Amino acid sequence: MGLANSPDWAQATMEEVLQDVLSDIEIYIDDIAIFSKTWKDHIQLVSKVLRLLQDNGFTVKPEKCEWAVQETNFLGCWFTPDGLKQWHKKIEAIQKLAKPKTLKQLRAFVGVVNFYKLFYHCRAHIMGPLTDLNGLDKYEGQRNFSKYWTTAHEKAFEDTKRMVAKEVLLSYPDPNKPFTIETDASDTQIGAVILQDNKPVAFHSRKLTGAQSRYPIPDKEALAIVEVLTVFRSMLLGAEIHIKTDHMNLTRDVIKSQRLLNWCLPCQGSDINFELQ
Repeated sequence: MGLANSPDWAQATMEEVLQDVLSDIEIYIDDIAIFSKTWKDHIQLVSKVLRLLQDNGFTVKPEKCEWAVQETNFLGCWFTPDGLKQWHKKIEAIQKLAKPKTLKQLRAFVGVVNFYKLFYHCRAHIMGPLTDLNGLDKYEGQRNFSKYWTTAHEKAFEDTKRMVAKEVLLSYPDPNKPFTIETDASDTQIGAVILQDNKPVAFHSRKLTGAQSRYPIPDKEALAIVEVLTVFRSMLLGAEIHIKTDHMNLTRDVIKSQRLLNWCLPCQGSDINFELQ
């Protein structure tokens, strides 16, 4: 307790204790999620997990657990048989937050909303004024925060709350099925959605840096593609991927731009097909 590497040791210990069932469960330090398709398999798996914990000197507090449920909270998200949702308790807490009066409160608000960034496809655009203000100097922002807060920030704050209030269902990714990636880029942001069977699996959006905002449009579109492949590499690596783009330059076999050639590396390792839309 108190040591910086304690979480690493705790995670490694839990994975070592439960290594026999590691492929059938999910572990994050002291949180264990057991998922099964049938009741018989579930009972057997739960018994095996509890026995392994007991044999290694661990105890479980039943009242802190949920048993035999179809939906539950795990690591801040709500797991259902059909997909992933935001946990309603966190959403209610965000809705109750008052307008930030200091830079520290603003950063806390932006941080808690970004915890669910996979669920919102227009997040970077809606939260643009807030994230711009988030870059204020710490001393100046704390001392004169009200001077910088305008009606644009007020609107962005309320729009963000409305965005968060919308319930979104993300499908669970299946590595055996092809993924479809649709991207878009503007002068200030890039965005993308990962689909499977025409259902969203994840959304991604962010603001462009000063240098990136000066890229030509094809490079901005390519940046959106490369960033999705990089951020979601653990999910997309080795999969069949169909990328829909409206820029013919990105579909050509011969690429002359040195920047685009450098970005080809993240595209390797997967079966990627470009489609003009």
